[in-house]
Amino acid sequence: MRDMHDSYARDYIILVIISVLIGLLAAIYDELLIHLLNFYRWIININPLYIPLLTTSGIFVAYITVLKIGKIKRTGSGAHDILHSYYTHNGYIHPRDTVSKAVASLFTMGLGGSAGPEGPAMLIGGGLSSYLSRLFKVSSAKLRRFSLAGASAGISAIFRAPFTGMLFALEIPFKRDIESEAFIEAVISSSISYLVFVSIVGPERIFKPEALYEAVTIPYLFHAILIGVLTSLIAIFFVLFYRFSKYLSIKICNYIYPHTILLPILGGIIISIFIYLDIYTAGPGYIIIKSLIKPGSSILIHMVIISILLKMVSTSITLTFGGSGGTFIPSLAVGALTGYLYSNLMGLQEGYIYIAVGMASMLAATNKTPLTAVAFVAETVGPGVIIPTLISSILSYLLTGYYSFYEIQYPRRMREEELVLSEIYHKLLRINPDILNRVKAIQIASLEPIVIDADMTVREALSVIGHLRFRMYPVIYKNRIVGSIALEDILGAPEEDLDKKVVLYVKDAVYVDRNSPLKEVIEKMLLTGLDHVFVVDEEWKLVGIISDVDVIRYLLDRLSALHREKGI
Repeated sequence: MRDMHDSYARDYIILVIISVLIGLLAAIYDELLIHLLNFYRWIININPLYIPLLTTSGIFVAYITVLKIGKIKRTGSGAHDILHSYYTHNGYIHPRDTVSKAVASLFTMGLGGSAGPEGPAMLIGGGLSSYLSRLFKVSSAKLRRFSLAGASAGISAIFRAPFTGMLFALEIPFKRDIESEAFIEAVISSSISYLVFVSIVGPERIFKPEALYEAVTIPYLFHAILIGVLTSLIAIFFVLFYRFSKYLSIKICNYIYPHTILLPILGGIIISIFIYLDIYTAGPGYIIIKSLIKPGSSILIHMVIISILLKMVSTSITLTFGGSGGTFIPSLAVGALTGYLYSNLMGLQEGYIYIAVGMASMLAATNKTPLTAVAFVAETVGPGVIIPTLISSILSYLLTGYYSFYEIQYPRRMREEELVLSEIYHKLLRINPDILNRVKAIQIASLEPIVIDADMTVREALSVIGHLRFRMYPVIYKNRIVGSIALEDILGAPEEDLDKKVVLYVKDAVYVDRNSPLKEVIEKMLLTGLDHVFVVDEEWKLVGIISDVDVIRYLLDRLSALHREKGI
């Protein structure tokens, strides 16, 4: 027991040291970014014709840096890299990826690309934490949590917002769940990195509305609901365009291969055109937000609409055409513009409240982090907006469903088997994705499964399956599957239900066609959290069952074969 206590104490002392280092590195990175942004503005103020040269150079350097130095040759959102490491490498981020993508993000943002600093902050925090945790042999059970805690420390420091950092670490892994096991680590790391950062840089909030606190009234809440609906629609467009931009960049790369180095040049030219149309398009988006929340700010309505569209498009192109960074601040900028647009169209006073509501709503909708959104606005704008932002954030979070910037972000916490399946699946996607599309569901299904007829009573069903070792069984009616039943459900049936029809306990089931690719089977398992899917034919008749164990076993066999054939 004493050894276990000493091990826990040692691990958390290491986390404290890591958090101090993250706060220090975040302060240095913040200063570098400020100086580079000031240099960019100074140059373009002298001669705007330098915009294409600087912006294209920034994205080009970012692309080359990741291509030449990074272990994973992929630019884009830092949050995506954190999620990828969380799901596929037990939280480990290679030092080469940490360094290359932090540098790439610096050049992307500092020279006009539309991306946010939370991406590199998360990578610096998560990367440093994952590397040092392994170096000092932190217990393997804590590695994934320490990596998330490091990411939260980076967010906490760069935004001077410890609650935001803590909540982001808990919310970002899942769309409809939180990573509660990382709570203690996130609290420790966020608090310490924040204190270190403000000791060096200062505690001043990044946004400073000059308006006084207003008591929240019913009209505020009514407008918060309407803004939540409006931002939901814009957020869905933002996410869909981001995905389309990613798809387009892949198509372009395939077309110009092997000259893929032209992609960031094309991206830089497009973004430069947008900057000429609207200077607010350049950089993370801090200037947009600060100018909007300033009392007396006046921007023409049509210019606000143009700014919303250009910021969404430029952010998508920046992060999919070779640049690196984050989507956090650009999302807030789009949300701020949306809140400003609404308040002006409705002729409302105290516009800064609606700007804050728009910011939180957009962040919650696009990142699936409603509590983080509320905490961030409260910490950076002020506590007077908590209630309306909470209402609008939850509403936009729900209305946008599973739409998110991060396709790898799963709906809820995963079982150990799901984590194994996810890790193997993403590794195979990277090595040889053709296998996942070539292999069909029927090839790995267990054929002639044991079934329960829908006309059976609970007692009859128990007599059929009570001695078997399986949990889930398909329920059929006239040879067609109608659902599934879990052994534990009918085992717990009260006496009065034993002679009732078994359909009383039938649950919805997940089906795939016999010719569906293995990729579809896996994605349905990971999306729903079920450990099995049913395979049906064209007439909806059951032909087999696939369990997660079947899939894991098959994928491991294929990976082993690839290792032997190619020496991967």
